[in-house]
Amino acid sequence: MNRIILVLSLAFFTTMSCQKEVVFDEDKAIDLEVKKGIYEYQLISVDRRYNYVMCVQRKLWGDTIEFIIYATNSIAEFESLKVYYRGRYLDINIFTNYKNKSFRDSCGLEEAAQYLDKDEYAYFLEQKKVPPPFTLADIMNMKLVFVNGKLKKKEYYY
Repeated sequence: MNRIILVLSLAFFTTMSCQKEVVFDEDKAIDLEVKKGIYEYQLISVDRRYNYVMCVQRKLWGDTIEFIIYATNSIAEFESLKVYYRGRYLDINIFTNYKNKSFRDSCGLEEAAQYLDKDEYAYFLEQKKVPPPFTLADIMNMKLVFVNGKLKKKEYYY
């Protein structure tokens, strides 16, 4: 009986770990700054006439956390970033390679592939991989740098 409860609990937590909502960090102040940064990035750099997804990369350097936000119009780029799960903020699909503590690697590119356009998706099904990337030209990147949980630097670059 205990094994059945354990197996059901594991199945439940695995399912919950693949839920759509993304928490970037347990520190709410950082989470809010990243969401605000995504919004600012969208306003100044992304043309809504094109299909695109936003990507957020998280890097750790000692007590420094860096979030790099950028846009691409192909899901293929995320293959190299090991997409773990996706979130949705401000009507934008955001893919991130940041894993929260409870996440299992069961949600990957297969999960992200549903956001391919029709031609890309047909290629994905036939070739069992995503098509080569097509990047948006002249799209700005934004880097948010947090030290000890406080935003220290925000920079824009191409």
